[in-house]
Amino acid sequence: MPDTVLIIDDDPLILKTISKTLRDHFYDVLLAANLAEAKTTLNQRAVHVVLADLLLPDGSGTEILEYARWIDPRLPVVVLTSSAKPESVVEAIRNGAFDYLEKPIERDRLVSVLEKAIAQRRKQGEQHSMVQPVHVLVIDDDLVLLKIMSNWLAGLGVIIYQASHLAEAHQILGEAPIDLVISDIFLEEGTGFDLARQLHEKGDPPLILVTSARDTGTAINALREGVFDFLQKPLNKEEFLNSVLRARQFREAMKEKVALEREKEEYRVRLELLSASLEAKVKEQVEEVLRAQSFAQSIFMSLPSGILVTDRDRRVTAINPAGEKLLNLTSELVVGKKVVDHTKIAPFEGTIREVLRSGKTFSDLEADVVRR
Repeated sequence: MPDTVLIIDDDPLILKTISKTLRDHFYDVLLAANLAEAKTTLNQRAVHVVLADLLLPDGSGTEILEYARWIDPRLPVVVLTSSAKPESVVEAIRNGAFDYLEKPIERDRLVSVLEKAIAQRRKQGEQHSMVQPVHVLVIDDDLVLLKIMSNWLAGLGVIIYQASHLAEAHQILGEAPIDLVISDIFLEEGTGFDLARQLHEKGDPPLILVTSARDTGTAINALREGVFDFLQKPLNKEEFLNSVLRARQFREAMKEKVALEREKEEYRVRLELLSASLEAKVKEQVEEVLRAQSFAQSIFMSLPSGILVTDRDRRVTAINPAGEKLLNLTSELVVGKKVVDHTKIAPFEGTIREVLRSGKTFSDLEADVVRR
């Protein structure tokens, strides 16, 4: 499937020019004239690269960087700008932009930057866009602050659950697929520490605690209880959203870790099953070889013709009962000795060679031995 590029610009000519170039190079193209349209598109469609103008009617293109990281931390964003605003480019790069393109945009430069962005994304892994928004539970008995935090989160396109006390929060946690919890420390029915312990023990969503307490001891205790982050009131919007973003990335990393551990366990089980299967097959083959050897030995011992077996050094390794009777020797006296060293066997060595050369049967050899 072709890669999908979202172009965000309020200039229709820019949208038309860039989209034609990208379609000529077999990209799927999505268009947005402002931040609101761009956020809606990112929530609904899987996107591989974003091209965003820095100056938009409803905000700055740098805002899309934060939103794109929320949707997918691996989503590369290339900013579009005029050469008159170098400081904006520097800020965008610092905020995580993959690269920038100056207007008027050169066709070859555009294609080259996109190819590099796609290559980086593929190197980092398969498409991981979050089509379904993140579910966030906000807990605070201060209804004004609860509304403020919810409004800030709404700009990220998340699904928000609100609770003003712990009982309501526990009910939501039991019913909804919560990815992140934000809670005040001091609540009427308990503290955020109680919630932190419960969430930490269950390995559930990361927790961000907010409080008006200024002592460092409270923050240290919060972190000891497994709290992901600790924010002091009055809250700063940028600090708040950055904390939420880091918590979401942490959550995704933990999910990937669990998935890898599950995959590792599956491979271990498969390896054990394969090892057991191979061991059973080897055992079966060994038993088959032993049965074949036993069968061959039984034939060797029951043949009416005398048979003498030697190795490359012409040392006797086996003799059957007919051979013992023919030579009037027991196997104990023959096995391990060279044919030339045995007075009763040596005279027949030349006859054996003659049989092998002439194609005579061993019955002929036995008749010759009897005559001698």
